Amino acid sequence: MKETMNESDVTSQTTTHKQRDSPLQSDNLKSASQTARKIGISKPTLCRLMQRGRIGFYRVGTRVLFSEEHIATFLASCERKPQGEKSGQEGARRNAK
Repeated sequence: MKETMNESDVTSQTTTHKQRDSPLQSDNLKSASQTARKIGISKPTLCRLMQRGRIGFYRVGTRVLFSEEHIATFLASCERKPQGEKSGQEGARRNAK
């Protein structure tokens, strides 16, 4: 017996869903030149970071684009804590002497 699909079955199978905004449709994308300028490095240095996988990017045809998230993630990976912030007690001991 072959089952036939009625309109309600088709509708339930093709449920609509919110399409997430594509990062490529965002106005927040920056070119390589803009990104290098924003983070204070040269364009060749940015290219080396890309080759080493240190910063994420989108390649669209021949264009290379960076999202704010790519830039923020890279900058967070560069953060270094001062030596004294490792343990709050160390500073307290030094100050008590």
